[in-house]
Amino acid sequence: MNKLLSFFLILGFYACADRQVNSPLLDAEVKTVESRLYESDLMIKYCDAMDCSNSCIYLSAAGLHQENIAVRETDGKEIGSFGRRDQGPGEYIAPIYAGHSENKDTIYVWDMNGKLYLYSIQLQDSVFSSSFAYSINPPESKFYQRLMRLKNGCYVGLPLEEKATDSVFVLLDSRLNKIKKFGRSPVELKADYRDFRKCFDNARITVYGNKIFLTLGSFAYIAGYEITDSQGITTLFEKTLIQPVYHSSDGYIVFDKEKNREGFYDIAATDKHIFTVDKSKPDGRGMEPGTFMVFDHQGNLISRIKMNHEGARICVSEDEKTLYHCVRDPNFDIASYKIEDMLK
Repeated sequence: MNKLLSFFLILGFYACADRQVNSPLLDAEVKTVESRLYESDLMIKYCDAMDCSNSCIYLSAAGLHQENIAVRETDGKEIGSFGRRDQGPGEYIAPIYAGHSENKDTIYVWDMNGKLYLYSIQLQDSVFSSSFAYSINPPESKFYQRLMRLKNGCYVGLPLEEKATDSVFVLLDSRLNKIKKFGRSPVELKADYRDFRKCFDNARITVYGNKIFLTLGSFAYIAGYEITDSQGITTLFEKTLIQPVYHSSDGYIVFDKEKNREGFYDIAATDKHIFTVDKSKPDGRGMEPGTFMVFDHQGNLISRIKMNHEGARICVSEDEKTLYHCVRDPNFDIASYKIEDMLK
């Protein structure tokens, strides 16, 4: 009897994990919006993150790709760089862009060797320059897949290695001391799942003020949180838009390459909206980007827009009127979309 019960429990687990659920996400009308292509042919090998500040667009490359460049917002021309890959003071091994200061004079770069670098920047008469200011070493030796600075001076980190029972994020103070963990796991995980972070391969974080928004690349999941002045956490939403298709193999999560619909390449936010780069084709199989998806701050889908060029990274202009898109056409370039057109 116990063996029979165990069989049906296991069967039920796989049926749940392998269920492909229909979603309004797939049925939403795809609109067409005009865009502008700068045709600047940027000399970079890879773009991991974009940001906009000081009338500049920052393009950052993670891992072994060392280019972190500043591009003029008006015409997409490269006007400078910040940091470089090496092992001297202010030099990084594997940089992850972590944001800019409120007064726009500092760029934050998290190095995956476990340091946060601060670069002072100057922009005068369209001449961009930067210099290393100082670094911060976390009191605890910790590695983060993503780290972003909030308006209140705190940071939110997505750890590289955590147990399946742990929360998704870590809230850190201005010196990278751990304050608390938060965020619910987006899938029902067993305690013996060793490869918990498999869910967060290609996870993306963006911040707006003290709000944090997360998307996953492995499946269609989006979440939002807000940090209060007293460092409390408010969950705005946590939504699995389409159920992932996966199973456990020797305690590791394995996503079904044929059935699982992948999630998002990138995410950016304005005061009322969240912009994402959809990773999947209309047939549900994720191979290359094809549409932008726009959500409100409660995670409700507002619109879906066809991309005019292939590319994975996005950011929003300071006045929140333009969405910038780093594209391959065939070299790296920047396309811009009017946000008011995307919201019509």
